[in-house]
Amino acid sequence: MTPEEFKIKKLLTPRIKCAARYPDSPFPVGAVLEQDFEEPEIYNYIDSNRRPWMIENPELYPDVFTPIPWWKDRKPEDMPEYVKDGRVFKIIKWTTVEDAIYYDEIDKQNGCVHFYMKNTLPATEAEYNAYINQQH
Repeated sequence: MTPEEFKIKKLLTPRIKCAARYPDSPFPVGAVLEQDFEEPEIYNYIDSNRRPWMIENPELYPDVFTPIPWWKDRKPEDMPEYVKDGRVFKIIKWTTVEDAIYYDEIDKQNGCVHFYMKNTLPATEAEYNAYINQQH
C-alpha cells in the first residue's frame, strides 16, 4: 500500500464523536474516536496526556456516540490533496467555515468552489490524472 493509499484508508476509517458524558467516562464531550484497523468493534481515543482509551461496540450507546462523516472535524492539513464526486479535483487550499470544510482553491479553476462534502470521497493522484486525460 502506498503512503497515498494509506492516507485515504485512514481518512475513510469510521469515526464517532462523544456527544454526552456517562459515569467514569474517559471521553470528553466532543472527543473523536477512530475505529481500530484490526478489530472493527473497537474504537480508540488518545487523551491530552497521550493515554490511549478504547470502547468496544459503541453503537450500543447511540445517545453517547454518534458516527461522523470522513471529512468532519478534521484540520485542513489532514484533508486529502484530491477529492472526487463524479469529477476529480486537485485541492490547492482547504478552508473550514463553521462546521463545514470547503475547497477554497482548485487546480485549473478560477475562484472559490463549494461542494456538498457528503457527496465527496478522497481520491488519488492517479485518479486525478486519469480524469484530466479523459477530459482532453
